[in-house]
Amino acid sequence: MSIINRNRRQIGGILAGLALILAACSSAPQTVEVTRIVPQTVVVTQLATVIVTNILETTPNPTATQAPTATSAFAFNVYFPIPGCPASRLRVGDLAYVSYDGGRNAIRDTPSTAPGDNVIGYADPGEQMVIIDGPVCDYSWLVWKVRLGDGMEGWTPEGNGDEYWLIPNQ
Repeated sequence: MSIINRNRRQIGGILAGLALILAACSSAPQTVEVTRIVPQTVVVTQLATVIVTNILETTPNPTATQAPTATSAFAFNVYFPIPGCPASRLRVGDLAYVSYDGGRNAIRDTPSTAPGDNVIGYADPGEQMVIIDGPVCDYSWLVWKVRLGDGMEGWTPEGNGDEYWLIPNQ
């Protein structure tokens, strides 16, 4: 009978093992936390303010002329002279000066603003010029041909759409 008892014990052991396995499989489900990254959408809006003024004719009185002051980038009438390029506030024949908010504007012998050897001079902040030709769109910059007070002529950028380096002189 020892063989029968041994077989019963083995069968009992197997049944006990199966009972443990079944008990482990039927335990309460675990909570798994899943984090999902949701991409953000950024909307950029550019606003332009158009200013309309009435001009009243008056007799001019002599007054002292002050140096030009820096102005908001959108305080002037803007238009888009070249599709795909930033807005402009200048036209051929306008007087302009270099913004006080930045450094000097390079004057080039071609409208290309790529690094190279086409720089022929510089216009300092506050320096006035006449717009004589253009614009040309180069590297998303509006570039105008200008004549400085000392007679130098060349090409210089008005701005990149976020910043304006040439300010209309009104």
